[in-house]
Amino acid sequence: MEDIIEAAKGKFSRDEIEGFIHMGQRITSKAVLTAACEVLKTSSHKDAERLVARLEKLIPKAAGVVVIDLHGMDMKLNISLSVCPADYVAEILVPEDDGFKRDLYQQYDNIKKLAVTYWKQFSEDNKILVDQLNECCPGVFDDLKIGEGAASTTVYFDAGCPKRAGVFPYYTDLKGQPFVKKGGKK
Repeated sequence: MEDIIEAAKGKFSRDEIEGFIHMGQRITSKAVLTAACEVLKTSSHKDAERLVARLEKLIPKAAGVVVIDLHGMDMKLNISLSVCPADYVAEILVPEDDGFKRDLYQQYDNIKKLAVTYWKQFSEDNKILVDQLNECCPGVFDDLKIGEGAASTTVYFDAGCPKRAGVFPYYTDLKGQPFVKKGGKK
């Protein structure tokens, strides 16, 4: 983490940098660590189960969310990072405004980049654990990768794993309650 702080010192104060890092951890850590567990669960390595248990102890109970205020509307757009199937594609109806779409895709990119940065920091702070993960699944945990093509709204460790982390957009009312779909299901 110190190298991240050093790199950003010219533009921001140490408190601002640490605040940004903490925000990134809140938004991404739960999904990224859960996705790592999902990869380990596909491994037949003798230590996989033990490593899943170690990672699960590090997974926070709650995840952060990016909230986009839709000025003049009685709803908000929330974007979180969640575990999803490998073929997941984030789909949501948005206003035709090109500026809104551009901002939305920028938020998607920011969340994916935060996830990659979080994993780099986690790897530095937990080098021994990540080395053990890579012993179990050689080279898989070196980097968190950003999906491409149809999977561009996801991040993953192993392209062959049936689960990964993906950006998950959803609308809420102004009080933060998700809208209910037809049929009464959320």
